[in-house]
Amino acid sequence: MSDILAVDTGNTRTKMALIHSDGTFLKHKICRTPDAPSVAISWLEGHAGPLMLGWLSTSAAWDTQAWAPIAKRLHIQIVQIHPEHGWPFAHDYATPHTLGADRFAGIVAACNLSPAKPVLVVDAGTAITYDVATAEPRYLGGAISPGLQMRYDALHHFTAKLPHLRKEGDAPLIGNSTTQSLKAGVETAIVKEVQGMIDAYRKEMGASLQVFLTGGDALYFEKQLKNVNFADASLVLRGIYFILKHIAST
Repeated sequence: MSDILAVDTGNTRTKMALIHSDGTFLKHKICRTPDAPSVAISWLEGHAGPLMLGWLSTSAAWDTQAWAPIAKRLHIQIVQIHPEHGWPFAHDYATPHTLGADRFAGIVAACNLSPAKPVLVVDAGTAITYDVATAEPRYLGGAISPGLQMRYDALHHFTAKLPHLRKEGDAPLIGNSTTQSLKAGVETAIVKEVQGMIDAYRKEMGASLQVFLTGGDALYFEKQLKNVNFADASLVLRGIYFILKHIAST
């Protein structure tokens, strides 16, 4: 199998990793999305051997004008990661065409990193997503809820007087001002919610459930949640690797 350049593109930031054929991360970077092609060139100019580029995005289109010349010059095969194809195991999702590619990559990574055990992926970003698979593995589905900042944004936008807050400092259980009450209702409550969901999934799937935490707010939740087995900011990039490995073998 060839080495892999995994690219997770967002509107403003792109996560990238150059991954050896054995799964070892050779390089890893978060950069501005417009800068990603030039970063890739700096990584790959001296690269020896075949290379596959796996790309996914839930918020930005692929910049063909920037990436196509790079792929042609360096003989890179580009594969778009999409849950309508490339499943390495069975799934029960009724609408795979609507499943986010990041959710797809995250659950594939978790199943490969914890084989023969049920897994739960909690991706704490703009939205909080939960994805569950059995030990076989078989992907069952999950849940989607508003993320931390989205809740602050909604409370400000849909009310006349509530201030627009961002996560900062510690949050109380009982707020003694409007600001502190908002922090209690958003930050304290969201941790209780996520912990409750983890506990409910563990009751449903069994005590051997392996919980993976990822996403932009993962560090915030990692400090406060119990029974998280793995916190991995690069889980989606690892999923791209495993998906391309499966595609290459079929």
